[in-house]
Amino acid sequence: MRCEFGCDRFSEDGSRGTQGSGRAMFAASRISRSQRDLLAAFAPRVVLDLDGLGPTLFCHGSPRRDSEIITTATPEQRLREILRGVASA
Repeated sequence: MRCEFGCDRFSEDGSRGTQGSGRAMFAASRISRSQRDLLAAFAPRVVLDLDGLGPTLFCHGSPRRDSEIITTATPEQRLREILRGVASA
């Protein structure tokens, strides 16, 4: 079994896996092929123009990597590094 979700790729033998591939394989084993195909069709990044905010980037993880975690506890300096190079309106 080989599944692709956006930029995150993994295989049953773990050969092209990312950190946490075991968890990804567990989750992938619980959904159908059509559900996996739907998830694989999602764009890695989407920009929507939101009232009051303007163009807003949505992505899984961070703009750099889909496996990078950003929370409200992420220090400002680290957040600046993560967002370096992301265009702003």
